Amino acid sequence: MDLDKLKKDRKLLRGIDRNAATRSTLVSFAHVMVYVLVCWWGTLATLKPGVTITLGILLVAPSIWRTVRVIRFDHAYGAAPTRWRHTFVLVHLLHAACYSLFCFVALFLLHDNAYGWFFLVFTLGTVLVSVEIWRPYRRVNEATTVILMGPLVLGFLLTGGVHGWVAAFSFLPIIAYILRIIKCSYDAHWQSLYHQFLSLEKSKDLETLDRKLERVGEGRIGLLSDLTHEIRTPMNSVLGLLNLLKHSGLDESQKEMVSVAQHAGNAMLTLVDDILDFSRIASGTIALVSSVFNLRRCVEDTLELLGPVAYEKGIELSAVYDRDVPVRVRGDAHRIGQILNNLVSNAIKFSDEGEVIVTVHMTRLSAEDGLLRIQVIDQGVGISAQKQDELFRAFHKADASTTRKHGGTGLGLAISKGLVEAMHGQIGLISEVDKGSTFWFTCQLMLSTQQVATMPAIKAFLGQRALIVGAPPGLSQSIKQELDSWGIESNSLNEGYDKALQRLREYARQSREYQLLIANFGHQYTGILKLVKIVSEDPVLGRTRQILLTTLEQRSIPAVKATVTRSENVVLVTKPLQRRQFYKALSQLYGVEPRTRVLTHSVDRADADCHPSCHQSFSVLVVEDDKVNQMVASGMLNRLGHRVKVVDNGDEAVRALQEQRFDLVIMDCHMPVMDGYAATSAIREMESGGAERVPIIGMNADTADGEETRCLAVGMDDVMLKPVTLEELDSKLRRWLLADNLETGVGSRSPEAADPSADDE
Repeated sequence: MDLDKLKKDRKLLRGIDRNAATRSTLVSFAHVMVYVLVCWWGTLATLKPGVTITLGILLVAPSIWRTVRVIRFDHAYGAAPTRWRHTFVLVHLLHAACYSLFCFVALFLLHDNAYGWFFLVFTLGTVLVSVEIWRPYRRVNEATTVILMGPLVLGFLLTGGVHGWVAAFSFLPIIAYILRIIKCSYDAHWQSLYHQFLSLEKSKDLETLDRKLERVGEGRIGLLSDLTHEIRTPMNSVLGLLNLLKHSGLDESQKEMVSVAQHAGNAMLTLVDDILDFSRIASGTIALVSSVFNLRRCVEDTLELLGPVAYEKGIELSAVYDRDVPVRVRGDAHRIGQILNNLVSNAIKFSDEGEVIVTVHMTRLSAEDGLLRIQVIDQGVGISAQKQDELFRAFHKADASTTRKHGGTGLGLAISKGLVEAMHGQIGLISEVDKGSTFWFTCQLMLSTQQVATMPAIKAFLGQRALIVGAPPGLSQSIKQELDSWGIESNSLNEGYDKALQRLREYARQSREYQLLIANFGHQYTGILKLVKIVSEDPVLGRTRQILLTTLEQRSIPAVKATVTRSENVVLVTKPLQRRQFYKALSQLYGVEPRTRVLTHSVDRADADCHPSCHQSFSVLVVEDDKVNQMVASGMLNRLGHRVKVVDNGDEAVRALQEQRFDLVIMDCHMPVMDGYAATSAIREMESGGAERVPIIGMNADTADGEETRCLAVGMDDVMLKPVTLEELDSKLRRWLLADNLETGVGSRSPEAADPSADDE
């Protein structure tokens, strides 16, 4: 069978047409949801009710017609396959045109760039999905892409001013690349099917067919990986310049517009990464990396990243661990963190108050294997029983009304489900409307033999009594659990600072005084500072040791700083609570370690924006071939107060290091002449002759599995994924350059040496 005959095979085309019709109809309803969303949020229905109704009819009518045709597929298709196909494609393109017309009209009438970015990000996502759906039909795919994206770009040109022109011209190369992907995908699809049929005709060997299908799936993932790389490279320039622009003396209105653009750009990158992960899961090519890791640290690091978002909404974030949870396990820490990040992000997104509590349990299945169970409990809007069964499907959102308010791509839970199943686990939820939700997942892990001793109870801790004030139930339970493991008896009180002061004085009179006060500076607990001040100055209670729990933002409040400055017995600990920092605070209060007033597990985000004098100045070599990315990297490094030299490729970098000493090298991985991998290998070989070793941080836009391992294998010390932010760059420089880091003394040349407590629980 030749390729032309294959393309006319009725049985094959029937399956292709059924699949395309079903999946594209689902996408059409997503367009209808966008219409409802914009009409609900915006003022389009008020401004132009007649236009709004007309556009709604134009969107809904084709969707209903397509649904009917899909339901009656067998009857209608069997009668006249070619006519059915031509009619369906015509209606599909008509629907795409109606959706684009709606986006253009909304953008033109509302004159709001925020809607424009929303339309661009969402439409790009549906275009990428359509590329997969209509892969066998190249012309349909190309027409769909142009019809969906063209009017939006035109709308930005007509209504967006200078920013709109920049945005429009930025998306033109993306559209061109998608059209190129469509052609490659079309050719690969039919060539693959052709070879499959040849294999079946010659050998009827199903095992060979499976291998062919697997290669097709890998090729599809390769195309998506290339697309991700091509999008990340220009987005590094766009977001990098926006980051620099944000710190260039703009007024508040301009800063807000830049922030909206940054948010939209980050949303697009998240969507692209989610689609790539989803495609890997769907094709069965998801790769898991097994390594020994600290389970508690994995959870704490995830909560640390999400803490600022939670505290900005006034939501407390805490974790509670079973006593039997081991210190170290073997599994894929990155994927477990990704699942937890998705669940906690959703919990924060759909909550307006209260707590988000993460509970961690481990059940031993054998001497070597265990079943990890993590629950994420929130007090948010909840989910009805009717919606729960379909919640883990791609692009499904439980409730359109809450989605309008909170947003989201609808892929996070589907990806989490795929990752959990790849780790031989399950995922589910328990929820009730207006009473919150509990999402849980399990996965199988190996119990590592590389266990270390838990943090011991110091003699000074034993027999001490602590009062916990102002902490909600989850945070209070977490604190009590830690104190109990160190031999400290504790009670909690959440009835106001006056009641707490009364309790402290009453117990002091009875010679049952509390030696330790742990006060939570909560979102609405304004009296807590007054309590800390009174206890510090009271002649009877003045010796009480105090820990004040604050967020990063609350640390900079003048009243908080003044409270800590006035008393020698008060130490700040930053939330979300991490065990090693809590332990360090107690050790300092009881004189076991030297005193540090502020204990935090994260560099303050404001530090990245401080004057260059906050940093020691270093000489940095930037190796990057893209001129705009060179400007971004140089601008960020100059803002941080460092000296910069820029070269265009790896060969020039090797020569520059032979002529001049640099404190650090930032190396792009993909360059002409000599790429970053070859250049790093050449530099390390040069250093083996006696030259001083220079830290090399790689920059990579490729998100394919194994890329980070490849970077480290050739001799790079660390890797940054494009787009790089000012805060991330500052953090990397602190890690590899500063001799005296804020808390861990980072200045070493390996991650293990960078944190002496890396193996502590």
